Amino acid sequence: MRFATDHQRSRGAPPTLIGVGGIAWSGDPAVVYSTLLGSCIAVCLFDQQSLKGGITHFLLAEAPETPSDDTRYGDVAVPLLAESLCQVGCSFSRLQAIVAGGSDVLNNMKPIGTENTAYALAWLREKRVPIIRKDVGGGSARRVRFSPSTGVCEITTIAS
Repeated sequence: MRFATDHQRSRGAPPTLIGVGGIAWSGDPAVVYSTLLGSCIAVCLFDQQSLKGGITHFLLAEAPETPSDDTRYGDVAVPLLAESLCQVGCSFSRLQAIVAGGSDVLNNMKPIGTENTAYALAWLREKRVPIIRKDVGGGSARRVRFSPSTGVCEITTIAS
């Protein structure tokens, strides 16, 4: 597992990069998380009242073995992010979600991006977490910059 929590950053500092399997959360206004996505998915969760949020970047929808603690898998990473946010003062009922990625950039027979997207959206709908923004699918990579204390998320498509 790769965790990043409450990084103390000066204004204008570069964003904290969240790699595959990464999970991070904070309420620090100076913190910005960034990740690059192809077929992977980023789920950003934000609680507007506590002004805290977090991000996870997962590789595949489901772990091959359960139980697992490998955060490269959505079925581990997304629930763990929500649980972690609740442990630092967020209310599950107030969480809002942003979902990005899930491109089919790998010329593969298996539509990994589509499967990842389906998992993320299904989990959020099942748990009744409102999806306030989604930028998924297609054939291009994306860059995500997420400010966990404001919920502001910039998603940029990267031309292939």
